[in-house]
Amino acid sequence: GISTSGTNRIDNVKITGVPVDEGEMTVWPGKAAGYSQATTVNEDDVLAIGLYWMSQGPQRIPQNVSWAPQPVIRWIPEAAGHADTNGDGIVDHRDVMAIGRNFGSSVDAETGKIAAGAHSLSSEQSSTGTHSSSVEHSSSSTHAISGANSSDKYSTSIKRSPDKHSSSAKRSSSTILSRSLPKLEQGRSLTFRLEGEEIPPLLGMSARIHLTGIPGMAWSLTGAEPGDWADSWRTEDRLLDFRHNSDPDEFGHISRSVAWVHKGVTSPVAASRELLSFTITAEADWLTAPGLHIERIAIMDGSGAQHTPDAGKIQLQPVDEATDPPEQPQQIRLLPSYPNPFNRETVIRYHLPQEREVSLKIYDMLGRPVATLVRGAVKAGRHEVKFDADGMASGVYIYRLEVGVDNPSSSGHTTFTRKMTLLK
Repeated sequence: GISTSGTNRIDNVKITGVPVDEGEMTVWPGKAAGYSQATTVNEDDVLAIGLYWMSQGPQRIPQNVSWAPQPVIRWIPEAAGHADTNGDGIVDHRDVMAIGRNFGSSVDAETGKIAAGAHSLSSEQSSTGTHSSSVEHSSSSTHAISGANSSDKYSTSIKRSPDKHSSSAKRSSSTILSRSLPKLEQGRSLTFRLEGEEIPPLLGMSARIHLTGIPGMAWSLTGAEPGDWADSWRTEDRLLDFRHNSDPDEFGHISRSVAWVHKGVTSPVAASRELLSFTITAEADWLTAPGLHIERIAIMDGSGAQHTPDAGKIQLQPVDEATDPPEQPQQIRLLPSYPNPFNRETVIRYHLPQEREVSLKIYDMLGRPVATLVRGAVKAGRHEVKFDADGMASGVYIYRLEVGVDNPSSSGHTTFTRKMTLLK
């Protein structure tokens, strides 16, 4: 027999299965952490997938990831059943997709119905090494930040009582940390380090970063890495890595979310002061000085419980002055078009680290090609192409960058797509 002492003791065992009475439970695809308290799909749900990694239980029939209540035979424990967001009976990287698809959607915990204003988003998923889910959207609206102290280019925002209809007013209730940033020219970057005190040993963390005062497409999160607490997990390919870009809000602003969590059961690790570092890059000239906001931070401790650190125990530190981009791009990138939405003309930019055969085409929403902007060998560097939509109808269009078109069966063949909106 198995005892709980001596050499027979079993640690790090998670038991899942089907209850004897086979009662039902209700899950909402994407709400991996359940909905008894937190009712909106967000980056914190990724932490639950790591916690219940490889847990198995009953499949949902049919397997549907639409934002609606889905019945399934009750799991043991039930929390693992919520983490199986896609309903295939196993908690793994495929469950990240439903979080990306339904990110921002809400359920009313009291009524069990879709909350007012709930929405769902499409997602893209990558499964190379770490796993990620991302949604790319952009907007051209610009609004100035209010209540920021501009005497210091990295100063903490002053808390005032802004107009209730302003973007800053709507952010104030959810922002944990804020800083004012300097204006940047296109291509320049700023790097920050999020530090914490009295952080408990952790299994993972999540955060949400937001800029106000500039359109969402004018900046990107070009680097976001956990602190050294996750180094060994990354080396062992045990780190689940999640990135997500929100839909633009009514002011054209975009939030960018990140989450890292150990895949499966392990002992929590002690964190040094550095929780994470990230780099913000200007994708277009910043005509106003934006505000940087850390909207959410969640730490998952060794018990699986999630905590928000006390604002007085965390600091946002600039690592260095604004830096210029390297002479040569380090990776292939398809950047947001600018402006977007646009009236007749917009500019599409892309990066190539080395000379490649490239195709850049425009498609309508039915997948029909409407324009070819680039076809042939393109040298390494940063490139931009002006697109004139004269004669085209208003609507949403897709621009598609294909790299390695001369050898589509090779490992170097890569495709990137983004959306843009033509308004006339």
